[in-house]
Amino acid sequence: MQSYENPTATFPLQHFIWLPLSALSLIALIVYLFTSNTLLQTSLMTITLIIAIIGGMLARLYGLKLQDRIIWLIALLRYFGQHTKSTELVNFFEASQKIWQDDLGIDVPQKIQDIYSSYLLTI
Repeated sequence: MQSYENPTATFPLQHFIWLPLSALSLIALIVYLFTSNTLLQTSLMTITLIIAIIGGMLARLYGLKLQDRIIWLIALLRYFGQHTKSTELVNFFEASQKIWQDDLGIDVPQKIQDIYSSYLLTI
């Protein structure tokens, strides 16, 4: 289970299906390279495997980028809230809300809104 103390998570589709299939495909490609005589088929297989691996890696990186955004958002909200910088807190949260809605098409997560609200009540 992912938590504040344990920030790692296991995604079964990613870790137990995509990664092993990619490894098996890579091994099959290497065997095929040494047993095949046709350059066109080998090239197409190589390109397909590379595209599949890059696609999986990019999907994983997008999740990490979003997680990084959330961590920075919480850290800055806590900084502004703990140092009683109410103007900066409000401006930062409103700018963050706009970015989340424009770029991602979703609202800021409820837990982050709760952190923001708790600091507004203490200021």
